[in-house]
Amino acid sequence: MTENGFEPKTVTVSMGKPVTLVVTRQTDKTCATDLVMPAENIDKPLPLGQPVEITFTPDKPGTLTYSCKMEMYTGKVIVK
Repeated sequence: MTENGFEPKTVTVSMGKPVTLVVTRQTDKTCATDLVMPAENIDKPLPLGQPVEITFTPDKPGTLTYSCKMEMYTGKVIVK
């Protein structure tokens, strides 16, 4: 997480296999202090400078979106 948002903005993963996203918020100049992915019931705080592991197993193909709580910064996980 940088001043530009989530980087990379898109990640491609395989359906049925565990996925671990590692997110490190690198700036205080953003509202993205949490990562929210409603489809996977994920709501994780992103403390400044600390890597946060977010693990889930997507069970169907498609696109999962995630964002900060204000939905100003977004990203997506493409499940194949």
